Amino acid sequence: MIASTSAYPGADGMLAFIDAAVIAYTRYDAPQRQACTEIMLWVAEGRLPATTSVLVIEEVWHLEFRGRPPLPVGTAQVASELFPVLLSVTPDHLRDAMRRDSPGLGTADRLHAAVAIEAGCEVIVTTDRAFDGLDGLRRVDPLDTAAVKALVGG
Repeated sequence: MIASTSAYPGADGMLAFIDAAVIAYTRYDAPQRQACTEIMLWVAEGRLPATTSVLVIEEVWHLEFRGRPPLPVGTAQVASELFPVLLSVTPDHLRDAMRRDSPGLGTADRLHAAVAIEAGCEVIVTTDRAFDGLDGLRRVDPLDTAAVKALVGG
């Protein structure tokens, strides 16, 4: 499934994939909180053409039960409703992820990459440096103000 930016008025074709860490940091007392909250606000407002997957939402939901500290109950539900396009994970994504030579990326992150790339995302917004240098997907760190503002044209 190719995600379309038609769900975003004024989108120029660039679509960002939002990682679970960005969603989680909106609720944790951490240096990334303000930047991640602003990013998710832009997603909610439609200013940042972005998507994520059901696997990312599941990771956030898992943090509601097992996070240290746990995320507030309902965080995953609210996050899932912010995205006009929520991507599925298919057997083809799993096979692509299993073939991917990506040292440092865990299994779920390889799935995120496969889903994002197949959907046409050019960037992944994440705090996870393991995505640096990944073919087909450029990492944008939420604390990189210039890179984040470039995503919304400003």
